[in-house]
Amino acid sequence: MTDNILISIHNTHINNILAGNKTIELRRRTIHVKNGTGLWIYNTMPFGRLEAYAVISNVHTDTPCNIWSKHKKQVGIPKKIYDEYFADSNIACAIELDKIIKVKKTLDLRTIREELGSFHPPQFFKRLDNDSKELDLFVCALNC
Repeated sequence: MTDNILISIHNTHINNILAGNKTIELRRRTIHVKNGTGLWIYNTMPFGRLEAYAVISNVHTDTPCNIWSKHKKQVGIPKKIYDEYFADSNIACAIELDKIIKVKKTLDLRTIREELGSFHPPQFFKRLDNDSKELDLFVCALNC
């Protein structure tokens, strides 16, 4: 069965992902996941909702300079913003996204909490158990 993770992303970046302008999600810490992992995308506050799904096709970890050189056309942000984000970091992680899909039914934070009892959006990322109510809810939002 496919591994799945949940990640929080700002609205501007989600819009760029869904528009196809951004196929690399950037992180200042290395993320250890297998290629083919399902990536559930949660829109940070003030929106606070599950918005999209993608498949991780690859993860690259390198210096910010090298990641920019290799992936600048895929990151969906200007160099100035990129440099500000990685200003005090010597590690850049580039998560390649494939098969990006907007969920058919967005789930807001209140609804997710009503369905699950408790839910806290991840600061970095969260692994989802394949037999969890959480994953079942997200899959329904994607397909229903």
